[in-house]
Amino acid sequence: MTVWIIFLIWQEMQHWLIVRQQFLISKHHSKQPQASTVLITGIPKDYMDEKRLEQLFSSLPGGVKRIWLARYVSTAEGADSRNLREMPGYYERRIKACQMLEKAQVTLIKLAQKGKQEREKKGDDKMEIDNDIPLVDQLVPRSKRPTFTQKPKWAPFGLGWLGIGQKIDKIDWARKEIALCTQALESGREQLQSDVNSVGAEKDYYPPLSSAFVHFNHQIAAHMAFQCLPHNRPYRMAERYIEQAPQNVVWRNLSLNPYESKIRMAASYAITAGMILVWAIPVAFISALSSITGLISTYPWLDWLDFLERPGFGYTLLKGVVSGVLPPVLLALIMMVLPVILRRKSPLHSCTDDRTVHATGHTI
Repeated sequence: MTVWIIFLIWQEMQHWLIVRQQFLISKHHSKQPQASTVLITGIPKDYMDEKRLEQLFSSLPGGVKRIWLARYVSTAEGADSRNLREMPGYYERRIKACQMLEKAQVTLIKLAQKGKQEREKKGDDKMEIDNDIPLVDQLVPRSKRPTFTQKPKWAPFGLGWLGIGQKIDKIDWARKEIALCTQALESGREQLQSDVNSVGAEKDYYPPLSSAFVHFNHQIAAHMAFQCLPHNRPYRMAERYIEQAPQNVVWRNLSLNPYESKIRMAASYAITAGMILVWAIPVAFISALSSITGLISTYPWLDWLDFLERPGFGYTLLKGVVSGVLPPVLLALIMMVLPVILRRKSPLHSCTDDRTVHATGHTI
């Protein structure tokens, strides 16, 4: 039976290799940028230059079409502040200001609607409009508008609960903050685009990371660059990735140097081995719950569970739930937590998340 299973796996692997090869060289896929682009990590500083990298791979068929030096880390939470300098701070400030402005305007609308309903109850449906005063100030007086207490410059956190700080109108402050951050972000993006378009990295305001995307003119050149040894120093430019979709790249790891990546890999393996040992403790305890009578007789500190041995339908039902239903439920819950932990731990050292890519290159 084992020999038959191994033979089937061997045959399926041969078929899989043929299907994968046919997909990679198909017209639809070979024209995509990812088919002829190689992500190279661990690039030393003397090679973090478009011209140097282009010269390095110029002997390959067709040569290099374009090179992108990885200069920033794009994540859901923002960007890597070590490379974008002040831009992540402005981005976070603008997000918070937008959220504050949205909430404050909703509160202002509610106050205006509440004032209208109070006037209707009093029989005063009409309202005199003063053209010299903004309409919103006539509907809701300035004293009733939403405010917040600004943190003093010398304080590490807000002290509004102590009455320390200046009360500021939320809407006015948020609008000014959004305008300020937007202007700073636009200026920073222009400088970043200028750095990307310029050749070299010596005068760049936003320095590049130790990774680069090399786009070749021919697909075969990308595969040759993926398999060659581009640098003589150990671990330098050793990690190369091909056929990677943008959503498959772990952007926050592009700034890792080779030694830091190896250390993270060793730590990841150590954590996995430790989890295997530690995970056996709760699993063994949950499995032992199926024999609650044996646990009570073996461990005296569980004598308080003797009430489960009492006669009666209720005690019998409770004992059946504890020994029959509770163990598989707890095992299912604890096994649901394990993949989440492993999933968060796995991309600590790698620059790509290969687990989400199908054999044909499609993302699952």
